[in-house]
Amino acid sequence: MASVSGMFRLSAAFSLALASSALAEDGFYNVNYDNISFSLTQIGGYGELVVSPNGFGSMAYGSCTLNFTRDETGAIKEMAPVVQGNSAKCPETMTFKLGSGDKGLAKITFESGGDLAGETFDLFPVLLPISDALRPKTPAGFDILGITIGHTRAEAEAILTAKGYSKIDAYTNVTSYEAGHTKASELWGKGEYVHDASRPTDEISLAYSPVFADGSSEEKVELLARNWNIPAADNLALSALKKSLEEKHGQTASGFEARYSDHAGSLEPNAFQYVCSDSVHLQSVSSGYSFYGESAEVQLETACGAKVDIMTLEDYSAPGRASMLRISLHKGDIAYEGFWKSWSQAEEKALQQRYELQAGMNNAAPDL
Repeated sequence: MASVSGMFRLSAAFSLALASSALAEDGFYNVNYDNISFSLTQIGGYGELVVSPNGFGSMAYGSCTLNFTRDETGAIKEMAPVVQGNSAKCPETMTFKLGSGDKGLAKITFESGGDLAGETFDLFPVLLPISDALRPKTPAGFDILGITIGHTRAEAEAILTAKGYSKIDAYTNVTSYEAGHTKASELWGKGEYVHDASRPTDEISLAYSPVFADGSSEEKVELLARNWNIPAADNLALSALKKSLEEKHGQTASGFEARYSDHAGSLEPNAFQYVCSDSVHLQSVSSGYSFYGESAEVQLETACGAKVDIMTLEDYSAPGRASMLRISLHKGDIAYEGFWKSWSQAEEKALQQRYELQAGMNNAAPDL
């Protein structure tokens, strides 16, 4: 994941030991301090450690990058020579142990390695395979018309069809990616908007998780949104709409209509922003939804609890009457799971290429 640039030197001697630990699993781990940073990427049979001193001790400035292969247990098997970037002064020999730290962090402890010897640093697990412990829990009432994050395409389409919605082909998109997977989004609607006969009065937007060429995945709803321009003929009281939202999604004391839950799925009524776990550190991933004539990209959080984003509007011509409801469900685990799979497949190939490049480097001194 990290790249090395500038002038390089190869060190012929660079040994490294890996102890059994939680870090034997695949993932990308990273930390940045004022005077040094570390990143460790491990996917399948390959890995890469990057130590980037920024005036740390006598290591100067630059990077020390080690590419390696891994056995079936995740332990290092073979190592390429370290690549020294820019003016970094890398120790010829380094050994370290990897282990678990507090609050979901990992630790790297150097047993030898010049100025690094005896030092311990925290690492943040930024990308990991998803697990039940890492998934935010689903809050009560977390659905739109019975559809929720994680429903399969078949489940979502069956519910929409039963409720009288039709898929709008003009707003159905399938995007193909270089890595070989595709992602689809759809818009469903019903009714006729009084101000625009070409637009439905009630729109449901769905974004699905990626589909891979090897058939190893099933499309699931990763983001869901509804835009309901409430017909005046319904004469729906805004107070009745708000009461129904409170009964379904809970009451909020923050003054905001959005509802935020913690990572365990419990509503935080005073919250006005994401409520994040202090022991999950996975990066956010992007997704998006589209309605007629507009679209929005959102960052979905797996390290934080779910969010129900809500906006209601009053009919300016009839005080007290509801004119619009816009609601979307944000819970990042399905989108993150798809991102992890697409990223890790591509990253393992890149790690293999970098290892083979460094392992096959000619270290013989040229005739000058």
